[in-house]
Amino acid sequence: MKSWLVCIVPFLLGTFCTSQNLCRPPEIDFGDIVRNIKMEYMELDRIQYACNPGYDLEGSDWITCTVEDWTPQPKCWAPCNITKERLDEKNLLLRGGQRHSALIRNGHTLEFMCQKGYIIISPTVRKCADGHLTLPTCTSAETGSEMSITGDMSLETPLPLAWNPPAEVLCTTPQIDNGSFLPVQTQYKLGDMIYASCYPGYTLEHRNNSSECTKYGWLPYLKCISKRCDYPHIENGALSWSNTYYSDVYFPKKEGETIHFRCNRGFLPENKKHWHMIRCTELGWDPEPKCFKQCIPPKRLPHGQVTDDSKNIFIEGDTISFHCDVGYQPEHQSPVATCTRKDWSPALNCLATSSLKSLNLTST
Repeated sequence: MKSWLVCIVPFLLGTFCTSQNLCRPPEIDFGDIVRNIKMEYMELDRIQYACNPGYDLEGSDWITCTVEDWTPQPKCWAPCNITKERLDEKNLLLRGGQRHSALIRNGHTLEFMCQKGYIIISPTVRKCADGHLTLPTCTSAETGSEMSITGDMSLETPLPLAWNPPAEVLCTTPQIDNGSFLPVQTQYKLGDMIYASCYPGYTLEHRNNSSECTKYGWLPYLKCISKRCDYPHIENGALSWSNTYYSDVYFPKKEGETIHFRCNRGFLPENKKHWHMIRCTELGWDPEPKCFKQCIPPKRLPHGQVTDDSKNIFIEGDTISFHCDVGYQPEHQSPVATCTRKDWSPALNCLATSSLKSLNLTST
């Protein structure tokens, strides 16, 4: 992202310049721009992109150039690739007894079964999640045994080979990237629940933190994503026009993303400049977007003088020093005042000392 100056010269009205942000073409993994292809884009320019065959778009296929880069960020969800070699390694077949490579689109499910002589000990239906799919587990059924739910598999109570009991639905230990869950077991029975939490900087994709072992696997699918930052409502301030107008599209922000805000007249951000940048972190916006009251030092102080440079900028919490002329003293003892929401406190006033008052009375 970079910016440049555009100068407009309206007839008889002089020259007017404004800063414009530029976006480079986005780098789209497994996708390409299909409409409005250029070398550079100005703020609020829009492009359309498409994902490669087998990949699925996340959200809209239109994205917009903004102050913070392209919004929303382009994303192509990856499919899951199941090969014959992987099926053989796990003694698996596809539903119907087929054994062939398959491509499963993101969010879609595939049902498995075991090869002859094996029984399945985990959910038969699995879901593809952005290129990741965990295959079920098959165990030998040579003795036609029942399964012991003790965390590992053991053979107990041999049964006649003419009859195999139906496999009990079991779920294997789930994997939650950037997070953990309880209770931790090697196997889970139908109806068992787990409860997840995410590491610092991450949050659950959905509000529900629990998942149940079902015949389709763990539902709902628990995923930890980078913590996001919601649209900030700033007292005596505002975001850029595009972030405000498209707030329903641009927010929440992900960790690492930045935005700019400005303050209303008479207020300034922490950096004491017209615009201030804040970043989304694991703890929220940093720094917290705030607008502080600006205090103007007096140009002339009767019977005294401000010692700080009058060109300095003062906001809430800043202090200013002053001194009084001979025969005068600060009204409130200390020659220091603090900038507050109600201006300088205490007020910068110099009052005559008692000796000066006595001298004045004597002279009159």
